[in-house]
Amino acid sequence: MQRAHPLPKGAQAYYGRGKAILDQREKIKCDTLSMRRKMYYDNKYLTNQMSDSIS
Repeated sequence: MQRAHPLPKGAQAYYGRGKAILDQREKIKCDTLSMRRKMYYDNKYLTNQMSDSIS
């Protein structure tokens, strides 16, 4: 299985940026999942409202 984001390597890891890069990726991942969850439920709510108004 291939990783979506390879581990930091080379100079970045050597100079101590490895943990910062991984922390930044984790924050982006959480923000993205939160945004997608909100979009899903907003769309679901709007779809329900439209189907209720048609019936």
